[in-house]
Amino acid sequence: YNSSVVRTYSDNSNGVIRAVAQAARSYLKDSLESYSGVGVAYGRTLHEVLEYLPRLDLNGMRVVQMMGGYGARRWKTVAIELVKEFADRLRGEPIYLFAPAFAKNIETRNAFLSEKEVQEVLQMAEEVDVALVGIGGMRRETSLLIETGNFEAKEIEELVKRGAVGAICGTFFNREGEVIHSGLDQKRIAVDVKSIRNRGSRVIGIAGGMEKKEAILGALRGRLLTDL
Repeated sequence: YNSSVVRTYSDNSNGVIRAVAQAARSYLKDSLESYSGVGVAYGRTLHEVLEYLPRLDLNGMRVVQMMGGYGARRWKTVAIELVKEFADRLRGEPIYLFAPAFAKNIETRNAFLSEKEVQEVLQMAEEVDVALVGIGGMRRETSLLIETGNFEAKEIEELVKRGAVGAICGTFFNREGEVIHSGLDQKRIAVDVKSIRNRGSRVIGIAGGMEKKEAILGALRGRLLTDL
């Protein structure tokens, strides 16, 4: 793994997010120059990175939305804006995934996946050279996905009972990094982070805070990341 550890002077979650985002700015500036396809998965820390990331002269880069939009209209808009802003900073082309992160049911998911445009974007997301991902926990305050994803409480409770400690791109895993499958898999519209890693793509995780320690540990043990 490549890693960058950030010293902070407060355990306040907002302060930690800002410190990690500032460090990610320099890390990404040096890491993205040689790539032509970048995938982006929405998260609080990743969004904060945009506050510090300068415009980079990386013409020809494609920035792909790797997961559908979250929950209510505001968050769906923010997910799209994140891709747009990253593309603007990297002087690349934004590629949007116009679908929810989790459909209402399997029939609705299949309807979205039958659309040629959705298929093409997911294929592009599978083939990115590098992915920028957040690492979500299993509580509302540690996961924008859970906070805004319109899940039923029993769905999250069942995952926690089965040992889930975190998620990347809507894929839940335990402390050992083993993927935990559930009924949510049949509703998810997102790239499979495992398949990206198996292709040899670089996956840069951006996260921090003691409340995320088990999620980060699971992501590392499961080899879901190449960089942290």
